[in-house]
Amino acid sequence: MKKILFLAFLIIFSCSLFKKEKEEVMPLAVDNFWVYQYLEEKTFKKGSSLPRYFLRSLSNLSQSEIDTLKLVAKESIEGVDGYVGFSTLEEDTLGIFYYQNDYLWLYSYDEELSMKLFPQKPNIGDKWISYEDKRKTTDFDGDGKEDSINFIYEDSIIGKEEVSVPVGNFKDCYRVEEKEIYKRWYSTNGQWKIEATEVFRYSWVKMGIGFVKIEIPEEGTYELIVYQIK
Repeated sequence: MKKILFLAFLIIFSCSLFKKEKEEVMPLAVDNFWVYQYLEEKTFKKGSSLPRYFLRSLSNLSQSEIDTLKLVAKESIEGVDGYVGFSTLEEDTLGIFYYQNDYLWLYSYDEELSMKLFPQKPNIGDKWISYEDKRKTTDFDGDGKEDSINFIYEDSIIGKEEVSVPVGNFKDCYRVEEKEIYKRWYSTNGQWKIEATEVFRYSWVKMGIGFVKIEIPEEGTYELIVYQIK
């Protein structure tokens, strides 16, 4: 009996040694690629605060356009290995994907900032700030001093769902809601005031594959049609 218990312990212990602690959100390796179909082109709002590369992509799209995201090179960033993403629609590199502090990040070349995309150990209810865009602007309150605006992109995991896209059905996809929070700084009272909050987009993430669907309300939807990962 003792031998059986000892063998059982060894099996459990061995399995724990080889168990992968963190499953990759989106496997990063040169030549991995994800092909998306964009549906339902819409006219986006004037003055939209979407990142510039995203606006350019959307403005070039007609219904059912195809865009491929391919990892084309390895590049170090903040002391870790990163992978450069190339868009066939843009015909240009978008930025560097990398893992740090238990999150998948994207460093955007256009915006010159890092966006926190998704946690490596996700749970329903998780919430994080993807990025902030803070800048000086005009005098809102008429006191002769420059005021500020701040766009905050707040992400939260709101559920787990089965998603059907052209490449197939995926169970247990994490549904992410991203809100855009618009704040103004008023120098007269030294406070930030929330002027507007709206849902910016929804994303569905399948661990080990990546983003399988992205929906931007009143604008359009990206759906995964082909992918290759190592």
